[in-house]
Amino acid sequence: MKHRFQITTDLDDFESLLQETSSVVSNGGDTSPVNALLKEKISDIPIPKSTASHKSLILNPFGIAENKTNVVVPVIDVISSDTLQYNHASSRSVQVGGFDWSLIFRWHPIPSRDAVRPGAPNSPVRTPTMAGGLFAISTEFFERLGWYDPGYEVWGAENLELSFKTWMCGGQLETIPCSHVGHIFRSRSPYSWKVKTANPLKHNLLRLAEVVLGDDYKHFYFSRVNYNEVGVFRVMNSSCN
Repeated sequence: MKHRFQITTDLDDFESLLQETSSVVSNGGDTSPVNALLKEKISDIPIPKSTASHKSLILNPFGIAENKTNVVVPVIDVISSDTLQYNHASSRSVQVGGFDWSLIFRWHPIPSRDAVRPGAPNSPVRTPTMAGGLFAISTEFFERLGWYDPGYEVWGAENLELSFKTWMCGGQLETIPCSHVGHIFRSRSPYSWKVKTANPLKHNLLRLAEVVLGDDYKHFYFSRVNYNEVGVFRVMNSSCN
């Protein structure tokens, strides 16, 4: 990942403060955030937490110690890209993730059955999908899911891939209302990427439909695809053991 600003020293200083409890993994070049986790050997990290340089992290891995098949995500707060003002979302404004049949992530209100869950609104709430890039997961469970698909380009669709595999392989995805991550929505990307396809997102979505959705559901997505845009690749699906 190439930044326009030098952050190496800051990261080294930050890691030195947290060396007993945390590990900072840098992708060190033209590598996507997805492949950054795959590139490094993270098997020595019991509960890896994923975030990025434009996000302020307060993510607590509640529930994973008790159940390694839990995957947890925080509430995403907005940080102004102009003023860096932090806009804190309340527990009562929490939404859950979903998707449409174009395989695009969507936010939805919490279903009524979960809105009255014990401990609401501050207790963990089940979410079908995650927004991506902000989560904590047991390394053991992540490995069981087959990690991320290494065939993805840059970013996009990996959030749905991990969400689907979590539920399909006996896990549970939860939003933790008392965990927050501030996110700066930038007008342009400060990175340069080495890509193998003209449309990385479309490539990833086609791969997600073919590999994870399988024969029963992939036609819902393929019916919306212009096949002249990109080829479809058949790859082996991950086993859940």
